Amino acid sequence: MRLLKIFLAFFCAWSAVDFIVAASGIHVPYGGTYSKPWAMAESLIRMLLLAAALYGLRKRTLVVWKLGWCYLVACYLSWLFTGLSSTRKISPADSPMVASAAVVIAGAIVAVYWGFWWNRQKNYFTTPTPVQGEQRGVRG
Repeated sequence: MRLLKIFLAFFCAWSAVDFIVAASGIHVPYGGTYSKPWAMAESLIRMLLLAAALYGLRKRTLVVWKLGWCYLVACYLSWLFTGLSSTRKISPADSPMVASAAVVIAGAIVAVYWGFWWNRQKNYFTTPTPVQGEQRGVRG
């Protein structure tokens, strides 16, 4: 879980920087780049969700484990949406159904693998956190 916490902290900081860049790009004078308001909202929502997930992992709340399942489903659906929309551009002579099947099957294999991994992490959230003096077997 330590590595997951590091990744969450990294991507939360990245989203914060992305939010700042998007916010500063809104009012650029003299025809500079213009940032879309949805980009700023998206980075803010992503930053808040990642910060909440990081806090939930630190406190070992069971709701974060349950929300992890929602995240896995959302990632798989995003994979399907992106992959299947890309296979629509394949000409009918090149069998786009084979490419679509490959996208669905490959995504399902990855989702099942991470689903099994996430299911094994439930003990992390259900076992109580040790009290300060009891971490090394020292009673106080």
